[in-house]
Amino acid sequence: MTNPTVMILLVALAVAAGKHKSHALLGCLLGCLLLAGCHPKSCLLEPCITFCPPQRLIEPLPSAFAPLSPQEFANEWGKELRIAEAFGRELDLYRAITAYKRAKILIPRNHLRLSQIEYGIVECYYLGQKYQDAVEAFESSSLTSATSSSFPAFRELLLLLYDAYGQIGQEEKAEQLLEVIEKCDAGTATNLKLFTAFNEGDLPSIISISSDLSDNESYDLFFF
Repeated sequence: MTNPTVMILLVALAVAAGKHKSHALLGCLLGCLLLAGCHPKSCLLEPCITFCPPQRLIEPLPSAFAPLSPQEFANEWGKELRIAEAFGRELDLYRAITAYKRAKILIPRNHLRLSQIEYGIVECYYLGQKYQDAVEAFESSSLTSATSSSFPAFRELLLLLYDAYGQIGQEEKAEQLLEVIEKCDAGTATNLKLFTAFNEGDLPSIISISSDLSDNESYDLFFF
């Protein structure tokens, strides 16, 4: 008799190790299926994989944006942006969002830093698992016209939007974003597909995705 949560954790740990090959993953999955067959009652496998990064992982991460110049910091919006970033690194998300919004009010509409401020708001909502708010903040911002050449955090924006749209059930938009990610970074797109399959307990998709990997290919599920 095997707990289904234990089974999915075993598979997830195998992937996270990043050292197995595709046939090893298939063997692990088949073993889990055999163990599941011993359970006297059938049950639906519904894993819920969530991860909130601790502050010690957030603080040392480099910013995708250039530091504020002395001239920018001299403005009120520059001070608010600096405060927002400090609160964000501490994962004090409510205060960070408040400071970002004050900076957005104060900054000129045509300033290049506006997209950075708007991204900060979206990111804080996302980190706080306020996915609907993150999507609404994005869709009402200038970030809808962002490109890889014009916006330094373009990749990170795609990743968090893909997950946010999926979390609120807008699968079509999530798939469209996945197509864009696949064009930019096929390896990251594979990680996303695999994570989604694990999160949904979709064993056939896990087997299909893993079988497409070469025997010598290793990958990291934790792409953030």
